[in-house]
Amino acid sequence: MKILKNAEQIEIKRKPTNWNFKDLEGRRFGRLYVAGYLGKRFMNSNTFWLLHCDCGNFGRATTQQITSGKLTSCGCAKESVNTAARN
Repeated sequence: MKILKNAEQIEIKRKPTNWNFKDLEGRRFGRLYVAGYLGKRFMNSNTFWLLHCDCGNFGRATTQQITSGKLTSCGCAKESVNTAARN
């Protein structure tokens, strides 16, 4: 997941209406909440989503990264586990 520094300047786009479009907006995956649709890249046809983590960070990720289960936070969960292990 790429962390976005300035979330106010992000343009949320209109979602496609075709039958095979996976609408993830409003769903929660671990600590991440899918806040909006950012668009699609034409070179590799990845669909990008705006994510909001429980810690307050915003980021973007593809549908595959989100739905595979490998992405559950912006990295804050890994940091909190490491901090707890040290104590």
